Amino acid sequence: MKKYKFAPLLGAVLALPAAGALAQTAQPASPSAARAQQVQSPPKKADKDDQPAAVGDVVVSARSNDVRTSIDSISYSLADDLQAATGTLAEALRNVPSVDVDPQGNVSLRGDGNVTILVDGRPSAILSGPNRADAVLQLPADRYARIEVMTNPSAAYSPEGSGGVINLITKPVPAAVAAAAAAGASGATVTTGSLRANVGDNGRWNVGASGSRQRGKLTLTGDLSYRP
Repeated sequence: MKKYKFAPLLGAVLALPAAGALAQTAQPASPSAARAQQVQSPPKKADKDDQPAAVGDVVVSARSNDVRTSIDSISYSLADDLQAATGTLAEALRNVPSVDVDPQGNVSLRGDGNVTILVDGRPSAILSGPNRADAVLQLPADRYARIEVMTNPSAAYSPEGSGGVINLITKPVPAAVAAAAAAGASGATVTTGSLRANVGDNGRWNVGASGSRQRGKLTLTGDLSYRP
């Protein structure tokens, strides 16, 4: 009877469970352990290129609004109106919303020609009556600072017409000399006229005169101004 050696084979069989146990202990670390390792790592230092760029001073400028509104009026500035600096009152009025001036100088507000025109809140002899259209076409606009439109004026203005009120605000002149004269009716003839002279802070000055004469259906108007 032959004898077989089982010792090497038995040793190999016993070694298999041990190898499996070692393989199980060599598995990778869990996600929580990996995150803990990342948290413990020191933060990376910022490079010079990552630094925020320096920003210079920011200057914000503003100016007053060219349009002012109140309960019963809207006021429009003529400061930035080029036509107001060199043109006539008619040209300045045409740039105001809701106001229209036809080629003959007739002023209308929202299509209604029955409009009252005031100067600094007061009636003006040259801007009322049959001579108004000629005055609107000839008066220089540079004497006015703002145009105030009142479609529903209060009783304080007592407008002559139902079309509303246009109030012309004149420019404030620190040192001004002005004279005005008006002659009333003499028979069928009506004559009105005014003289003006203004001196500003910068030494600039101007003089002017305007007038009108009506006799029957004939009306003569004129305006002269001089600015050195």
